[in-house]
Formats: sequence, structure tokens, C-alpha cells
Amino acid sequence: MSGLSIIDWQVVDLSHSSPATVVIEPVFPAELTSQENIRDRRGEVVSGFFGYMHALASRNEAPEELDRATLGAFKELIAPVNHGRIRTSLSNGAQSMDVVGSVEAVIEAILAPRALATGSVQGRLEFINIHGGRNVFRVYPVVGPDLVECAFPEELLNAARVAVGSDVRVFGQVTYLMRDPFPHSIHVARIEVIPDDAELPSLLDIRGMAPDATGILLSEDFVRELRAE
Repeated sequence: MSGLSIIDWQVVDLSHSSPATVVIEPVFPAELTSQENIRDRRGEVVSGFFGYMHALASRNEAPEELDRATLGAFKELIAPVNHGRIRTSLSNGAQSMDVVGSVEAVIEAILAPRALATGSVQGRLEFINIHGGRNVFRVYPVVGPDLVECAFPEELLNAARVAVGSDVRVFGQVTYLMRDPFPHSIHVARIEVIPDDAELPSLLDIRGMAPDATGILLSEDFVRELRAE
């Protein structure tokens, strides 16, 4: 666990006077405080947060290391300010700043672009909706995004119905959202059902399927020539 950074936050002061204030401080979980190889990065986290907020508020930009989920968290923090419900300022004892609602628009602009590419998505098809001609299903990959929404044409309806509950690979035009490495959605052109392992042939099943594959050569001579090439 060398270098591991795990941080919790606790409220240490709360005031309802005008302006209302909340004071929080970063802490390590109690079960980890006795481990000497846990790196203390509380100062870095606080400093980094202020640096990112300053970049968003003052320079209308977001450092590349901020992924879509992190920028979404900043947007949720700022949303109440932008909607006029509260005024908020942040301070860490050394610096302070007002949280301005315009940052929400900055984040939306950063995340707005989309990229299209021809590709495929693999996972389990566990949802389909054809109500009102929507013709969409969802694929749940083993790794990557939680789900990928797949729009398909009418001619693939039967194939999609048959594939529900199966592992599939779908091919088509994939949409990627800005700062998200995983596919967001796909317009499907083809559906391929991936058979279960139990349905695949074993080595014994394919034995003797192509007796003339090596021509006049013995199998070991055939393999030897392939290696030589």
C-alpha cells in the first residue's frame, strides 16, 4: 500500500450566522492512521482543489487531468450558486475565493464536444426498449463504462430481441464524450452474439477437421517450415 492516498472529510465547525459557514478538514480513516507507509497528501489535495477552481473561474479552462466525472463534481458544487439560491466563498486559511455561477457554463462548454468513430462495444445485452419506435438497447461491458446505450434500425429488431440476456459485440458508429475514454453510445449496424464457452468446440472436437491442411508434409515438418519463415 506504499504511496496510497485515502482521505476522509469531517465537519469541525458550523455557524448559522450571516454569512453561514462550514469548516471541514481532511483526515485519514482511523484504521489507517497507524500505518507509516500511508502518504499524507491532505495539503496537496486542498491546494489542488483551489488550483482547479481558480483555473475554472479565472482562466475558463480545466487542466487535462480533470476527467468528466471530476468536472461533473465541480459542476454539482457550483450549481446552487448559479441558480441564485446561495452565495459561496471558499477559504483554506491562506487564500480565499468566491464561487461564481459562470463556472458551471465553463464546465458545460468544456464537456460539450463529442467525437464519432467507427468501432464496436462488447458486453451483456440486458435491456431493450422499442416503445414509440425508440429502438434502443443497453450493453453492459465487463470493464469500462457502466453501460452503453445502443440505437438500432428496424431491420435489426429480431436480432436484438434474440440477443437479450446474451454477451454480444455490436458494431457501428460510436459516440465518445469529451474527457471520457469510454464509449457513451453507438448507432448499431451489426449485432454479433458471442457464444458461451460451453458452446465452443474443444481441441478434441476439431481434431481431424482439416486432414489435408499440411499437404504432403507431416504436421511437424509443416510447423517447422512455418517457424523458419
